[in-house]
Amino acid sequence: MQSPAGQPGAAVAATTTPPALIALGDAEVDLDAREARLRGEPVALGPLEFKLLEYLVRNPGVALSRDQILREVYEYDAQIATDRVDLLVRRLRSKLGWGDRLIAVPGYGYRLERRV
Repeated sequence: MQSPAGQPGAAVAATTTPPALIALGDAEVDLDAREARLRGEPVALGPLEFKLLEYLVRNPGVALSRDQILREVYEYDAQIATDRVDLLVRRLRSKLGWGDRLIAVPGYGYRLERRV
């Protein structure tokens, strides 16, 4: 049964957005300020690295294909080489120390582990 429009809480589910500040272990991502911090210290990320980070934190626990990442981060279709995605992921893992949190899904893509 659906709530009729105008009822308290009817629009809440439709307008709920992820928090702007997301904590992942010893890393924090501030989506509004477009900043990442590791143990309280700023992490210098390039525009594509931050865009990948934002895409990952908005989809925790979801296996994202390399093609999806290409479309969302690079804004290209799959005509660009997927090895660029692998390189970008390696850089992000290195800068945030996420070798055990940003998991490769063999033959598919990557998944950001939800654990805190």
